[in-house]
Amino acid sequence: MEEDNHWYKKYQVLGTPANVSVPTHFFKCILGIKHEGSESVISLGGFVLPNEEITETVSLREFVVPIEG
Repeated sequence: MEEDNHWYKKYQVLGTPANVSVPTHFFKCILGIKHEGSESVISLGGFVLPNEEITETVSLREFVVPIEG
């Protein structure tokens, strides 16, 4: 945290002139619908992942975030 009590994030910028920001993270929402007879079961999951290589040994569960709305 900086002296002004705010958080800051440094990020990469591309282009000439440099005007395209490269996001540090990205989000995904997954909606699953399973039909069981006349009923439908709905599942929803939210994830925030860093914009960097993630090895296949890392579980997606490590990036779960609550979905509020």
